[in-house]
Amino acid sequence: MGTTTSESLLQTTYILPMVWFVLIACFVALRLGKTYRVVGVILATAGVLILYPSYVQISAIVFTMGWLVLSVVQMLAGLTQRPVSDDENGSTTIQQQHTYRPEIDGLRAFAIIPVVIYHAFPELLPGGFIGVDIFFVISGFLITQILIEQNAKGTFSYAGFYERRARRIFPALVVVLVSVLVAGWFVLFPAEYMDLITHSLAGSLFVSNLLLYSQQGYFAEASYAIPLLHLWSLGIEEQFYIFWPFVVTLLRKNRNGLLWTFIGLCAASFIATQYLHTIDNDAAFYWPISRVWELGIGGIAAWILSSYHITYEHPRVSKIANELSWIGLILLCIGFVIISDATVFPGYSALIPTIGAFMLILAGGNGWVSRILFANKFAVFVGLISYPLYLWHWPILSFGMIYFEAEFTPYLRIAAMLLAVGLAFVTYWMVERRVRTTQASTKVVPTRRIIGVMVGMVTVSTIMVQTNISQLMNNTSQRQIADSVMAQITARTKIQTCAEASFETAFVGNCKVVTHPDRERTQYIVVGDSIAMAVSYALLDSAIDHPVILMGKGACPPLPGMERYQLTGNGVFGCN
Repeated sequence: MGTTTSESLLQTTYILPMVWFVLIACFVALRLGKTYRVVGVILATAGVLILYPSYVQISAIVFTMGWLVLSVVQMLAGLTQRPVSDDENGSTTIQQQHTYRPEIDGLRAFAIIPVVIYHAFPELLPGGFIGVDIFFVISGFLITQILIEQNAKGTFSYAGFYERRARRIFPALVVVLVSVLVAGWFVLFPAEYMDLITHSLAGSLFVSNLLLYSQQGYFAEASYAIPLLHLWSLGIEEQFYIFWPFVVTLLRKNRNGLLWTFIGLCAASFIATQYLHTIDNDAAFYWPISRVWELGIGGIAAWILSSYHITYEHPRVSKIANELSWIGLILLCIGFVIISDATVFPGYSALIPTIGAFMLILAGGNGWVSRILFANKFAVFVGLISYPLYLWHWPILSFGMIYFEAEFTPYLRIAAMLLAVGLAFVTYWMVERRVRTTQASTKVVPTRRIIGVMVGMVTVSTIMVQTNISQLMNNTSQRQIADSVMAQITARTKIQTCAEASFETAFVGNCKVVTHPDRERTQYIVVGDSIAMAVSYALLDSAIDHPVILMGKGACPPLPGMERYQLTGNGVFGCN
């Protein structure tokens, strides 16, 4: 069994990269055109496959990036850059403003579905978690495109930018956080609930990634017990958008300088990530510096599309765009299969999904892949609810794994996924759409109200962290358990006080008797404080075939002749 699994893994991690490598080499050869260049590429490919089989994957990545650069250069050949602005006031002649691209929502669907499948059935799609990396590229692209265009038009403001982020992120997040805190009260133990409150506070402040770095690795076995584990990616995005607008605004009039700044930041972040992997894999996963290059790749795509008016209808450009879309799709599919939780991530393997997403974005929406696979109604619908679906799916699965444990069957997991989809749709329709609605140029839900709710969420979480909420939960939980146990016992047996049972004793504490038809049986007497009372309940709750007498009083150890005094005042507990 182990040998078969190892061989299957070896085939997956070698054969797929080899096929990918041969495929991309063929594309490079066709693009170069000259016979001697084609022969050179074929020989280089054969040499790598024969002499250095262990380097097939990295060689394929290098070939792909080289082919990508060549494709972009040829796509932009003959095009001139748009002017940054017409005058000092920043007015612009850009004709192609930021428009809705349905295939981008379809790409979101292609990112969120594998994430949900991976969390529910990790063995089915071992690399499903790379959907988050696709999201990073998409987010970097959309936000950077808006920043570049608003700076070109002279309409950008930091207040407006962060207001839009708040309106986009806060409403659905607050709904999920409140729901998780309510559900956690009934599902989690007190100590676990305190951790949940801490994570909700971190999520509200967008620092979940930093909190998780100090606590738990993403791929650790115990991570399933953290219902807000998934908010690490949201924290990285919002931390990225603290400095990214400043970079774009600072270089708004130096378009080429902006590109080289993007490239430099991505390269520095990628190198830093590889270094962090040598000393701390968790830091490489959770720290924002390790993800700048992924978001920055989306920023480079935004720079290209904002700087050039690419005519996708032109035969030469259309051919290149189609190649980009197919190779991008292949890369994403390969990444979902060959990457797993055993992969050093986000190492160089993270280039597979990020470069694939970059290609699909740059390919435009005219090609077959974009129109049929990503712009269809189902993919667009899933893409529209992808953000609330991301927020909902993991807490539901996490609570299911905590509550049902080994009994969390595949059917229950499927039900959890369907519940997440339903809640995501309701959240999108009832919350997100309402927040975006405007009437007579006035927002139906004012931004100050959204921010106020989020501040309230942070305040309440802080208060709960500072107060002894776990002790309150302990007391409540103990009372509920005791009441439940006593109700079950009472339903099966006859419990009387000692006086009611004519049991003569001078004991003035809590004295109870469980009567039994057979008076000749040995009576069990439990004496002591609250611990003894808890033990007696366990005896009472068992299959009772004997009388039990409980003689207990809280806070009074069973030490004859010993009294317990209160710390303040002259009161006593009355233990004697």
